[in-house]
Amino acid sequence: MTVHEAVSDNENDDQRTPVVELDVDEISHQMAARLTNTLLGHWLYMKGQVPFPVNSLERMSSQRYSGDLPFLDAYDDLNSHLRTTFVALSTAYAHNSTHVPSSSSTSPLKDDETQQQDIIIRPKYRSAKVCLFLVMGSSFSLPKARVLLELNNFHVEKFGEWEFISRRVLPMPSPSDTNDGDDESSSSTEDEDESHPEVGEEAKRNADDDDGDNNSDTDSDTEEIDSRQFFSVPSTPCQTASFYTAAGSDDDPGSGSDESPDTPSSSSGASECSETQEQFQTSPETSLSEDDIKSDNPQLRFSLSNEDAVEDESLRNGERKLSKALLKFGEVLGFDDEIAPTRTYILLRAPRRFSHPTWIPRQNLTSTLDKAMGSVLNVENNTQKKNRINKSGAFGSGVPTVGFRIVCQTTTKEEHSDDDGENNDDKDIDNDENDPEEDDGVEELDELIWWSWDGRLVGFSD
Repeated sequence: MTVHEAVSDNENDDQRTPVVELDVDEISHQMAARLTNTLLGHWLYMKGQVPFPVNSLERMSSQRYSGDLPFLDAYDDLNSHLRTTFVALSTAYAHNSTHVPSSSSTSPLKDDETQQQDIIIRPKYRSAKVCLFLVMGSSFSLPKARVLLELNNFHVEKFGEWEFISRRVLPMPSPSDTNDGDDESSSSTEDEDESHPEVGEEAKRNADDDDGDNNSDTDSDTEEIDSRQFFSVPSTPCQTASFYTAAGSDDDPGSGSDESPDTPSSSSGASECSETQEQFQTSPETSLSEDDIKSDNPQLRFSLSNEDAVEDESLRNGERKLSKALLKFGEVLGFDDEIAPTRTYILLRAPRRFSHPTWIPRQNLTSTLDKAMGSVLNVENNTQKKNRINKSGAFGSGVPTVGFRIVCQTTTKEEHSDDDGENNDDKDIDNDENDPEEDDGVEELDELIWWSWDGRLVGFSD
């Protein structure tokens, strides 16, 4: 992960802009939320909206200030809302007609003990570009300072709609054991028939009559038996997979209620099954111990994967590099120009189909904010005047607007391939949509508008 100093191609414009490059292919919703929170926290402190950094303010609030601070309450609400906001935004982009899955990724999960293999198929959608405006002032139209955050290669996914395919393989009894049992039962029946021929003939006639009477009952019960066959429990203890612990419960009428006393299940086996079911029904966050982490448990292999550790490390590195860029370029970008405590607005560019209870659509500001975004990012030309300070134009003439750009490895490669002057088909689907004049042909629900967070974040002085 590196931080670049982007210099404008205009010789008269010597303003530098930090471009944070992440060593990831896409920006996840967790990464987007934490980067936004990091930028907002630093900006509020450097603009004099809070007397101390937000992280330090949360720790010293109980000792230095009496009572609850409305600012901290609103900041905590925003932090929690951002986590679900980017999940909803990713899902909204996934429903876009232009986000056709180009490929899919599979994640096989195999349990060697139960011979169960579960496959999760995740369609891979085309990534998107996310833009946020942080506006500091008494209202949208009278800003005192603005920051535009651009997140490239934002991960798009339909959360909660993964196609889950489960296949379980249970041990089957050996043919020799089955044949031995059949031979013993047939030999005992023949002996009884030879010793009591009259009883044997009468039993055969009764059996024929019973078969004729029960044909209709058998046909009606076939569907019920077949529907419970998938959730059947084998006679040997603890042979079911972890995802089928509900089988064999008291509520299931076919879960061993007719089991004979000769069934080779013991009390120790039953207790072992109950312990296994309790283990899988308990949440991993509350049941993990130091011994469990060291053990070779399939459930722990599912919850504690290397991908989680890599993701946490990437999140920390992203926050650290963005913080360094903010401190390094703070004086150049005007971050240290303090203003009197005022209100801060958070604006998000998202499709109309985007749905979140804490975000209000502001379609009346779309045209104005799009022009302001274009003047900052200059999206019409990817090689000139990117992310420069804009001190003129729409959305508050003369108000300094700073643009930050977060890029990934794929974004950097595409920019290098475009240095020869060739037209590059960008991976982000809404690069062309950044121009308000090119929105013709876009479905109404896919049209990008601006949304505002409904919380109230107001700074204060010591």
